[in-house]
Amino acid sequence: MKRNILKITFIAAVAVAAGYTAYSQSQKTEALSDLALENVEALAQSESQGMKYERQKQDITEIWDDASGTYKKVVITVCEGKGSLDC
Repeated sequence: MKRNILKITFIAAVAVAAGYTAYSQSQKTEALSDLALENVEALAQSESQGMKYERQKQDITEIWDDASGTYKKVVITVCEGKGSLDC
């Protein structure tokens, strides 16, 4: 009878220890590095946005504006194909 109580106590102690270990391991969280978080955000944005392009060409020209007496920038963007670039 004493041996059975000792066995049951031992088995219960092992079960409690295993349960506590499993619980404490499941409660741990690891922080992601800033680089990993930026990568996750970049991947999420690329899936959620609309049209993407393969090639993108930008021409920037400065034109003199006589009325204001300053240079104005004119930006022309040409996008071609399907790919990962925003346009």
